[in-house]
Amino acid sequence: MFMRILVVDDEATIRDSLKDILESEGFDVELAGDGLQALQILGDHEFDLVLSDIKMPHMDGIELLSHCARHYAHMPIIMISAHGNVQTAVEATKLGAFDFITKPLDLDRLLITIRNALQIRALKQEAITWTQDDLDPVELQGQSPALISLKETLQRVAPTDVRILISGQAGTGKEWIARFIHRLSPRNHGPFVSLNCATVPADNLELKLFGQSDPSGDTLLPKGYYNQALGGTLFLDEIADLPGPAQLTLVRLLESSKNQGGSTRHGVRILAGSQKDFVQLIDEGKFRLDLYHLLSVILVHLPSLQQRREDIPMLAGIYLNRICKQYQLSSLHFEPDALRALQALPWTGNLRELKNAVERLAILAGPNITRKDVQQYIQPIMSEGYQEDLIEHHKQAEHHSLISTLEENNFQRFKELTEKIFVELKLKEHQWNIAKTAESIGIQRSHLYNKIERYQLSKPKTKI
Repeated sequence: MFMRILVVDDEATIRDSLKDILESEGFDVELAGDGLQALQILGDHEFDLVLSDIKMPHMDGIELLSHCARHYAHMPIIMISAHGNVQTAVEATKLGAFDFITKPLDLDRLLITIRNALQIRALKQEAITWTQDDLDPVELQGQSPALISLKETLQRVAPTDVRILISGQAGTGKEWIARFIHRLSPRNHGPFVSLNCATVPADNLELKLFGQSDPSGDTLLPKGYYNQALGGTLFLDEIADLPGPAQLTLVRLLESSKNQGGSTRHGVRILAGSQKDFVQLIDEGKFRLDLYHLLSVILVHLPSLQQRREDIPMLAGIYLNRICKQYQLSSLHFEPDALRALQALPWTGNLRELKNAVERLAILAGPNITRKDVQQYIQPIMSEGYQEDLIEHHKQAEHHSLISTLEENNFQRFKELTEKIFVELKLKEHQWNIAKTAESIGIQRSHLYNKIERYQLSKPKTKI
């Protein structure tokens, strides 16, 4: 399904030109000649974004913007005008405009702005669905001693404004826990913003955090991550990967905040996370000791899945229910021996690996997931050692067909079967929309067409 854009401008030539340009970029475009006509169209159809001129007859763009801000709060509005000035831009921004662009339009800038607005809209919509998970995340389900201790710590530190450093192995859910802390804090009505520090160039932290001003004053450029998080929480993910010069910049920022009395409700609460060993990094001179002390007023360590094996049955059940809803699968459940088999596995990838494993079982096994299913679909993929043990076990049991496949070096056939089922399910999930399916699984459309042809997949016929 194409993103829908409403273009509002009283000049027909501009409307038509924008329609041609945006449709060539893959958007579905509707046109309106003024604000009143735009409101009529908005009342009858849903749109993902509005691109509006300011000076128009009957109802101008500012009035239209004000109405949309009240009635279509999650739909971004980009304002365009040949009569733009700083005062108009500020007024439009206060009313909720995503951006303000002067005519004649720079088409590259316009397209980048549109895509940024649509991406942020998608993230906001996703954040709405995350709200309940933030309050009661999967990562905190269970009754293991390690988890109970973690919950007690979070309940005490989350309602404060103290800085917290979250550590834990990959896949333990550091960002979800940061979101949980935000939801329990006095800042929960403010934004939660996450910055992956591994993506920050050595000399570019200030630009990432605070954005940049436009010297001409004609446009309002996107805010930096810190400014976006004002009144809320900024999570610095993978903080150990922050380059040295950027670490010094962050030290100065945090020291400045500390000297001004620490964070305020109008400032930003800083949370940070990493899977790396800070003691080793500090000893090796790769991480600043002063930055570590500034970030780690409170240390929160997330237990690995190996430390909370008794929680695995509950976690697997939650993941299974969610995956069945996502793929519209018939009701599935784990047999007790399957859950015991899952508990015995090493889970070096922690919760992320468990979720992926349950998804694989939901697709390939069922409706009653057994120990044999775990041995067939999970253990062989986890390590070569498990494959060898599995083959030896099955040589003495009834799974001669699987053994034959593996011993004849036909593991490729097994992977192809898995891929076929996965691709078919993804196509069904996206109603056989090739572009959306290819994007969701991270491949080019041409590669997806090749897989459809290779596995002889066909779209179900529509019943009339």
